[in-house]
Amino acid sequence: MGQNEFGRRKLIIIGAVWVLAFNLANVAWILARPFGHDTFVAGADAFGILAGLLSGAWCLGTAILFARSRSLRLRDLPSQLMMAAGLLLYGIGQAFFAYPEVVKHVNPPFPGWADVFFLAMYPLTITAVLRIPVQPLTRTSRVRVFLDSAMFMVAAIAFSWHFVLGPTMMQGSQTLIGRIVALSYPVLDLLVLLSALLLASRAGDRTARFGIGVLLIGLLSVVVGDSIYLFRLLHNDYHTGSLMDVTYSLGFTMMALGTSALQPVGTQEPASDRSDVAPRDPLQIEAQPLWRLLLPYSFFPLLVALLLYTRDLPGNKILEQGVFASSVVLIGLILLRQILAIRENHILNRALASAYRQSAAYAERMESMNTELNAAQAELQISVEALTRANARLHALATTDALTGLSNRRAMEVAVDTEIERSVRYGRSCALIFLDLDHFKSVNDTSGHQAGDDTLSELSLFIQNALRASDIVGRWGGEEFVAILPETDTAGAKIVALELRRLIEQQKFSAAGGIRLTCSIGVATFPSDAANRDALVDAADKAMYAAKQMGRNQVRLASDLHSGLD
Repeated sequence: MGQNEFGRRKLIIIGAVWVLAFNLANVAWILARPFGHDTFVAGADAFGILAGLLSGAWCLGTAILFARSRSLRLRDLPSQLMMAAGLLLYGIGQAFFAYPEVVKHVNPPFPGWADVFFLAMYPLTITAVLRIPVQPLTRTSRVRVFLDSAMFMVAAIAFSWHFVLGPTMMQGSQTLIGRIVALSYPVLDLLVLLSALLLASRAGDRTARFGIGVLLIGLLSVVVGDSIYLFRLLHNDYHTGSLMDVTYSLGFTMMALGTSALQPVGTQEPASDRSDVAPRDPLQIEAQPLWRLLLPYSFFPLLVALLLYTRDLPGNKILEQGVFASSVVLIGLILLRQILAIRENHILNRALASAYRQSAAYAERMESMNTELNAAQAELQISVEALTRANARLHALATTDALTGLSNRRAMEVAVDTEIERSVRYGRSCALIFLDLDHFKSVNDTSGHQAGDDTLSELSLFIQNALRASDIVGRWGGEEFVAILPETDTAGAKIVALELRRLIEQQKFSAAGGIRLTCSIGVATFPSDAANRDALVDAADKAMYAAKQMGRNQVRLASDLHSGLD
């Protein structure tokens, strides 16, 4: 799996979790009906607004991520951008719809400004669906999907005609504009269904089926919600906060998830250029699950039940005639679909033996490749771990004093440069302490070099404990030690140096039999005493030697030398 494919799947998982959490929260709000009526309605409207705005933002955000990861321009992703625009328009329209309910506590007007944004959403959504790039199906599959889609459309038109379209056309209580707006919704819903079915009829790429499936579920959920809303609106039975509202939030969030799951234009490699993909399996392409084969036939008993229902209803016979005509058309489509099913079964039976052999060979080849890949990955991991350990050892050898464990001279030079750069950036001072033990040679002569080494190790730990955690201590060489004091001026550094000298003088070093030692310390400050690292170290070193010349066991400042003080 490539990095882009892994990122796409991770994004789909995050989106699925978001869709599930958002819609469960919406259902919980509607079922619990917390707080008072006004607060409950405001919350239900807020879920509707957020469903549109968050879904549009998700589409737009994933489009930007796709474009950046695949070096595309946003205009190369028209379906994602149009879907995002349509969902954002719905969120804005829902805000206009909610305003009278939440602020003025009256029913939203119909038609109103909300309908302008709702209806503007449909052309963008339909265009986005039709512009989704997919690989075409085989000719037989296209004919089958076309017949299934036609059967579904005939059933949808029949039910829409009886419950929504027909009653809306015959309703005389609304104004002309109201009737036009009311008719626009079921007509546009049918166009949305048609665009969805056209998309399904063109989808032959398995990698796109998940996104297309989620998108189709979202579109169907919105159409169902619209149909229920218009039906209840015709009977003056609609009110905000029913479970019907969940169909909209579920539909729009799934539309956003489905659109983002589809691979954009120009990101798929041609099949002829990919040698590591599975061979085309005729059984997987042509064979369909049993429920999918039987689904189109389920529309016929539904239409028969609707026809019987309309015959028993008194009133206008136009509704009954429309349902009867749809039933006749559906019977003809079923006969054609049955002929095609017989032909498909014949083709599938002939391809069975060949497809089985291809699948077995491919599985064996993939198992061998996975074994080799796991072995290579294990070897690479071992090499990486060994290289990491070797680099860590080399870094320690290059920057750490082997005797004391402090930073060595090379590391301290880098540390001084770094602190000077920080001081310049923030306009602050830093100080350098140069410390040298007095008469340390006598320790080696009296107690031995091992005792001297142990004493230096003990002293290094003592200096570290005596200074601040932010101060940096290192061994410069021999019995010389250097300490960097960040954000410290000359006066502050002098106080630290005097206290350090006093503590060392009072300390008994057990490594050399409990002897006491003294030290000479030189102090230099950046930028008052020096303008760079070498000059700063040299100034502190000279101050330290001045302390030795003045009798040892004391602190001298580089600024004293500049002013001529003894």
